[in-house]
Amino acid sequence: MMVATGLVKRFTIGSTEVLAVDGVDLDIKKGDFDLITGVEGSGKSTLLGMLGGLTPPSEGNILLQGQNIWTLSGTRRAHLRATEISLIFSFSGLLPTLTVLENVMFPSVFAGTMVHIDKKAHRLLQLVGLSGKEDLGPDCLSPDEGIRASIARALINDPSIILADDPVRDLDPEKVTGIMEIFATIHREGKTIVLASRTTELESFAQRVMRMERGKLSEQIA
Repeated sequence: MMVATGLVKRFTIGSTEVLAVDGVDLDIKKGDFDLITGVEGSGKSTLLGMLGGLTPPSEGNILLQGQNIWTLSGTRRAHLRATEISLIFSFSGLLPTLTVLENVMFPSVFAGTMVHIDKKAHRLLQLVGLSGKEDLGPDCLSPDEGIRASIARALINDPSIILADDPVRDLDPEKVTGIMEIFATIHREGKTIVLASRTTELESFAQRVMRMERGKLSEQIA
């Protein structure tokens, strides 16, 4: 499904070059649930940014279903993010001027999939436990409800792969399990998920656990 080879990302800060991602190879197959663990600054977010078409690699290639996403124009990559790759972050990113329901439906505007989208959005909000909160503003949601809404929004265009960058990092421990159970549910329904987190307690939810350290990625062997 998605194959990354020789990924390198360098940043220049002042006169210093920082190697954020150092020669990563990654083969993500359809239906995988991969967990990438690592401390803050280990390169997890930079790696997901490259996989998601947000951060250009300094070296290497990323193929999604055989297509190199970094040979596409910016417009084509944006359309890819609207239709094939969904990104979830540690903050909800909900638009404050829209209701929860409108936020979930919003990505369908870019994908051109507006027909019956309101019914689908209602179903997704039920899936993530937000039934009855469709007409609220994002400021009325708790932090974990905001992440739940962002998961529903990520699913609205039926993406091929979901990339989640530390979505539970700011949640109380008792809320983390609920969010991870949602990811487990959508994985059982066939979604491919790559989730990065500083929290190693999430390993039981994943099929494959990898460790990011100083820009290098290694698979954890149980």
